[in-house]
Amino acid sequence: MAIESGFSIAAAVIKALDAFIGLISRLRNRLASGRPGAEHSQLDRRERPLDFQLFPISFELCLSQAVPEVQISLQAINFRPKLVTLVSLQVNQFHASGCPVLQNITTEVNITLPPRQSRQVLCRRQLTDSEIRAVAAAIWKEPYNATIILAARYLVGKAVSLYGPSHPLSVNGRVTGAPNESALRSATETVAGSNRAESTPRGPQVQG
Repeated sequence: MAIESGFSIAAAVIKALDAFIGLISRLRNRLASGRPGAEHSQLDRRERPLDFQLFPISFELCLSQAVPEVQISLQAINFRPKLVTLVSLQVNQFHASGCPVLQNITTEVNITLPPRQSRQVLCRRQLTDSEIRAVAAAIWKEPYNATIILAARYLVGKAVSLYGPSHPLSVNGRVTGAPNESALRSATETVAGSNRAESTPRGPQVQG
């Protein structure tokens, strides 16, 4: 239920993004049409409206499928009145609680974003054998949370711009196919009980 609730919240956030894009665009136009002056210049330098943004939605570590992989969903948002082309996007680091850092998770290139619109983008890659073992061995507890560090390049006309937040972004998600906490506890207790039985010294056997 917690996972379904989290994804419902994410869906509601995505629906609200279009309204947010319109609000930012109107703010941009209002600032651009204002009279040049000291107060306006200070405001413009302090906080410029965004041109482009990548908003993390969710992640999934898929261990139950034939080829285990990591998937990260993001919303790419174009605030500009012109077409934007996303030419490269890479999650340089993905770090879920209790797991090693996964690196270099990419997506398709040349994704076009119409003016003042957004679309969902999926970064994914297969997990290596060592990563599969590490993810499966982690103790997973809901809610599942991770941080990502990403970088991207996009085109507006022929001009290339770079995008990359200076701080990690937080994202919630789910893990499919990993042992749950109760199963891990039961397996641990079984192994511990077996070890205790083997280490208990046996008394001399009496023959009749």
